[in-house]
Amino acid sequence: MKAKRKIGGIQSAFTLIAASTIALSAPAGAQQPAGEPIKIGVIVALTGAGASLGIPERNGAVLAEKIINSRGGVNGRPIQLIIEDDASNPDGAISKANNLIYREKIVALIGSSQTASTVAVGGLTNPIKLPQVAFSGLGPAIERDRKCVLHVAPSQALNARAILEYAKSIGAKKLGALYDSGYGTVVYNELRKISDAYDVTFVATEKFEISATDTTSQAAKIRAAQPEAIIVVGVTGVPIRSLRQLQMKQTIIAANGLASYEAVKSMGDAADNVVFPEFLVGEDPLPHQAEFVRSY
Repeated sequence: MKAKRKIGGIQSAFTLIAASTIALSAPAGAQQPAGEPIKIGVIVALTGAGASLGIPERNGAVLAEKIINSRGGVNGRPIQLIIEDDASNPDGAISKANNLIYREKIVALIGSSQTASTVAVGGLTNPIKLPQVAFSGLGPAIERDRKCVLHVAPSQALNARAILEYAKSIGAKKLGALYDSGYGTVVYNELRKISDAYDVTFVATEKFEISATDTTSQAAKIRAAQPEAIIVVGVTGVPIRSLRQLQMKQTIIAANGLASYEAVKSMGDAADNVVFPEFLVGEDPLPHQAEFVRSY
């Protein structure tokens, strides 16, 4: 099983970058922190369709907490992460965020794993000016006006450009697109906006629900159009498996939501020659990130 990574790395790299920026800022050998903990809420998808993203994100955050506290915390106070599972559901994310903000009295919030949940939670954090660090890239237009939400990943517009840059590099002009009803729709909309600039045509496009366990019918429609390459945007291995089960040999260009080790593993042999055009290389971190990557 293999998956090629062109221009980039794995989704969990975003977790490492976000956490390492904080974790490595504390001096080594500091005294153990004391006093009231600094509470930071973390909302991730530990169950449901987004779990392949949320689990490594949770793991990275927990490691960052451990490193920070081993180096004296922040201003001598320990960090305390309060981690919640939104079950890959925006309504669940809102419920968890309200609890963290008004009951736990957090000073900042990290999350969520998926675009829809991130947008939903931003509707709570932005009006009260609570810092929110999102694992997702800047997506829907509503997020552009939010001053208190920091997106760690590249924007979905850049995500789309990376995908089409790779399609152009292999000479693919007739494309198929198979995308989910959340994050996938945001990226696909960006792809359509810039497709003319890359001289590509979408000959077949099919949408599926985020939680779908079978996308065979959508994949069959893509196959009938005979595209030269297929773009897949989602967070589970289901659409990749469906395409390969129909004996489709075209290059599959996948967006970074599928680039976690968990998602690739779920694809099985269908992961062979899936390409992830990304901007970050998890296996080649910047110097200030390297220690955290090794620890992870």
